[in-house]
Amino acid sequence: MNRVSDVFAFAASNVDYWDELLTGEDYPAELAKEAAALDAARRHIDESVVVILHAAAACLQEIEHDPPFGEHRPRAAATTKNHAVYPPLPKGRSDLYYMGFRLAPDDAGALIRLYPLISVKKSQRDRIRDQLDRAGVKHTPLDYDIWGEGVTLEKDCEIHDVAMTAARQLVELIDRSR
Repeated sequence: MNRVSDVFAFAASNVDYWDELLTGEDYPAELAKEAAALDAARRHIDESVVVILHAAAACLQEIEHDPPFGEHRPRAAATTKNHAVYPPLPKGRSDLYYMGFRLAPDDAGALIRLYPLISVKKSQRDRIRDQLDRAGVKHTPLDYDIWGEGVTLEKDCEIHDVAMTAARQLVELIDRSR
């Protein structure tokens, strides 16, 4: 799978379907005839979630960074359940709890996007937010997490390109928050 499929793009652009398809609950009785197709769509989306998030984590390895990013050890079941991956932090970042990528709705609740994020220790939260503001880095603070701009997942876009864009956004969050 090298490109975002039409099934995944449709679900990502319709948050209601995304939530319904990925809850794992039984379908309403009126959809009994469509259950097999919906189950196939659910499996496809779950597989795509894993591919996209693991690609984002792998793209960190392609980016030269000092200190280098640690190698992410993919766990498909956890990725599917959480719609997130958390690669190891670079050495020396004791002001952060973790960093990662998450598939989540945008602020308007209209689209699922691929977001880079860092989780900041309480004592460093205001300092890091100020540094990102001064550096002009687009971000959204959510309690201890700081989310990057995010990447839209459109039909037929290259997964590696989407993943690399999110990885570069994460590197910018990491580097500009020092």
